[in-house]
Amino acid sequence: MTERLRAVVEAGSSPAVRASRLAQWCQQQAVPLSEVLDQVEALIHDDPVAAREVAQAARVLASAPGPSLDAAPAMVAARAAQLEGQGLAIEGRLDDALSAVDAARDAYVAAAEPWLALRSDLGRMHILNELGRTVDAVQVGTELLRSIDALEGANGRQVSMPFAADWLRALCLTNLGVCHTFAGNYAAAAEATAAAEQHLSALGLLDEIAILRQNQAEQLLAEGRARMARDMFAQAVRGFADAKLSLLEARCLADLGRAHVALGEGPQALESFGRAERLLERLDVAAETEQLRLHTAEAYLSLNLYDEAALVYEQVAASVEASGLAHYHALALAGRGAALAALQRWDEARAVLEEAAERHDQVGNVPLATAARVELAAVLHQSGDHDGALALLRRLRSTTRNDQQRVARVYVLLGLADVADPDEACAALVEASELVRRLGLPPLQFRVDSRLGALRRRQGRLDEALELLQRAADEADGQRALLPSQLTRTSFLRDKSRTFDELVALHLDLEPESAGSAFRAAERAKGRALLDLVSTATTGGEAPGTALDSTVTPLVAELSAVYDEMLGSDAASGETPARRRTGELRRRADDLQARLSVARIPRSSSAGQPLGVGRLLDYPSLRERLDDSTVLIAYHVVGDEIIGFLGVGSRLVGRRVTTMTRVAPLLASLEQHWRRFRAGAAFAQRHATRLSLLVERDLDRLASELLADLPLPPATAGGTDRLAVVVPPALQGVPFHALHVGDRPLVAEWEIVTGPSGSVLGALPRWTYDGGHRSVALASTDPTIPHAESEVRALGDLLPNARMHVGLEATAAVLRQDGAGAGIIHLACHGMFRPDNATFSALRLSDGWFTAGDAASLDVRGALVTLSACETGRQQAVGGEAVGLPQAFLAAGAAAVVTSLWMADDRSTGGQMHDFYGHLRRGLTPTGALRQAQLDSARRDPHPYYWAPFTVTGAC
Repeated sequence: MTERLRAVVEAGSSPAVRASRLAQWCQQQAVPLSEVLDQVEALIHDDPVAAREVAQAARVLASAPGPSLDAAPAMVAARAAQLEGQGLAIEGRLDDALSAVDAARDAYVAAAEPWLALRSDLGRMHILNELGRTVDAVQVGTELLRSIDALEGANGRQVSMPFAADWLRALCLTNLGVCHTFAGNYAAAAEATAAAEQHLSALGLLDEIAILRQNQAEQLLAEGRARMARDMFAQAVRGFADAKLSLLEARCLADLGRAHVALGEGPQALESFGRAERLLERLDVAAETEQLRLHTAEAYLSLNLYDEAALVYEQVAASVEASGLAHYHALALAGRGAALAALQRWDEARAVLEEAAERHDQVGNVPLATAARVELAAVLHQSGDHDGALALLRRLRSTTRNDQQRVARVYVLLGLADVADPDEACAALVEASELVRRLGLPPLQFRVDSRLGALRRRQGRLDEALELLQRAADEADGQRALLPSQLTRTSFLRDKSRTFDELVALHLDLEPESAGSAFRAAERAKGRALLDLVSTATTGGEAPGTALDSTVTPLVAELSAVYDEMLGSDAASGETPARRRTGELRRRADDLQARLSVARIPRSSSAGQPLGVGRLLDYPSLRERLDDSTVLIAYHVVGDEIIGFLGVGSRLVGRRVTTMTRVAPLLASLEQHWRRFRAGAAFAQRHATRLSLLVERDLDRLASELLADLPLPPATAGGTDRLAVVVPPALQGVPFHALHVGDRPLVAEWEIVTGPSGSVLGALPRWTYDGGHRSVALASTDPTIPHAESEVRALGDLLPNARMHVGLEATAAVLRQDGAGAGIIHLACHGMFRPDNATFSALRLSDGWFTAGDAASLDVRGALVTLSACETGRQQAVGGEAVGLPQAFLAAGAAAVVTSLWMADDRSTGGQMHDFYGHLRRGLTPTGALRQAQLDSARRDPHPYYWAPFTVTGAC
């Protein structure tokens, strides 16, 4: 009968036509409307739109005068109105749904069916809660419980009632649990849910118990007990799937995804959201889909995908506001505010968070309103309004004193500890610690311990600090779960990185002569998404791969067009129109990047991706993987301090070498040196002597700051000594090979390789030249880089088994196909670094821009990759992880990547690349070959701009 009913619905577009067709069908089949409604009730969670339209047609027929196959058409009309309201609520048409349910209630009362009238109050509770009228919903539920008791006490059960009073009471309690959770009253929610479970268990209603499990998990999640919530949501999903309740299964999958997000389990979250989305697409339920998009935006936010999160939150906020979903509108605003704050768009973030707090006030959710204001206080503090932040947090502290606001109060106290003076911060943290201990919330305990440990270190109470910070670090590792996707993003919270940073500094305080513990803490502080991917690729794990689809392709094409225009715009000319146009292009690129990420992420992430497979190495373990002739220098930035480690043989020392305050101006000055060469060759030749003196002065100063307290041993005369340098993103512009020690650059005596962490350097395989290697070289033709084609053609005799692709042949498809299995990959083209979103730093191939996100989906396992283009070695720090083109190719399996730190000169690059591959053929390592090529180049062009842009990242 169900398929026949769907056919009736599709037969006409208007309610009158559907009613007429339904009447004809019922007469022909001799089927009363009551039986039709039985089918509607079975259909409501599988195809709510069709069910609602049939119920609407049945309501019209039952209310019309004339003969009927039903003995009690008024009762049929009331039931049809109730089912119509249920369908309207699922579609998100809440005001219409409330009217339909109220009509059903009035009809049951008029028909002297009080139990059925009370049953309709369950729907009223749900709709009022969704409308944000949580207080009204709780009032309806409380009155409903009283009415059930009164009717039951008066023996008011009627023959027409197809359900027990205990069932109605259990469902009312279940709904009350949901309402109390929305209001942030978790104690009342838990009490109502426990009572509901007793009634449902006694009745043996397994489907309803699955709903209850979902509600219980929701309460656990709201209280911060994410692991328990995740497991309970998973049980509920299985229950709904077994019962074939597709809509409820989709809703619960969305909740399961939220629990994964809370635990930092990005791939699992996106998989759950994807399964829910596929179910909802089949059901065609717009309102449910918008709520799912809200949850997906939460995942993006927790995974540091801030642009993507801000975009989706903005879209969802506009959509749910129009639908009247007040609670979800407030959540969308709060999420967008957090994303804007992470992007340091302070004014926008402040306005959105203020509105979010007001919206939460309107729906009566005090904890979420408080959370929005805590985030607002952080925005005020970070944007320079310290007094405003402190006043707001003190006011929140005075208004969060009752038991229902204990979790919210902890967040207020944590925020206060970040902005108050040491005495007030200490008092706030002590109180927060006691609250967290009583509540039993490990994620919050970690945050309290981290802050209190940092405070104790500054107070000189080092033993207490060590205990607190070590406990916080262990808890952080226990909670650790990353999203090792093609986008190379990580879900490490900033608090986790801060904890390990504090440990690095503390270990140096406690053990000035032994740097082993500090080095291990520094390794733990670094992002581990790349380490996981590298470890998977080098052990034969499945190679990543992503194909473009119809959603992504037009976005890629449009972004490429914008990048082309950006590359040709003259932002440095100083002309106002050019600056304005460049700004417009960047804003357009930002929007396209966010949309492209949103389109790609669900397709490029899965629960099968590696989590925690990479092994963190302490210094002795790393030493076992390095040659005896390799010296380690590892830098770590803690606040303003730059800490350096020097490892020679079995001995490791650690020093506070300098500060970012001293180094940052020197890096900015270097950038100015490189920019001067954009004025053209004639300018460079005319001022060659002065330009060399100026840059050497700054390279001398940088060497003094970074190397003076880390005295290198003398290099072996005529040997192959190597420096392995761990470079944090804050120092990514330093050309270590060009730094002067004495009167010579380091590269005069040392081979130099860089990496994002010691553990990554230790995980990468060594690359050696093999005449049997297959090579692939691509060069895009462009009049602004006229030597790129000749550079690649000149390499034809040097690269073994070379496949050369020049001009229109240099496409992304060719790179994907020929790059798989190649031992050497060389790309000569334009490069563009995006400091605002390094995932979209890109190489210009003949068919468009090939981004870091695209590169991470290649299969280049074991290859040496050379990116002969501008600024391909630059990076951005995201959530403790370095992000950029080098990391993307390493994530795709490359053993080593040769990249540039600045705008490489097209003419000199060709000669240096020819020398580089010539030295590789003679058996040198990549670092040795680049060193010799740089020395050759320096004899021709002594300014570092020409000979020093390239560096090796990876295998050592």
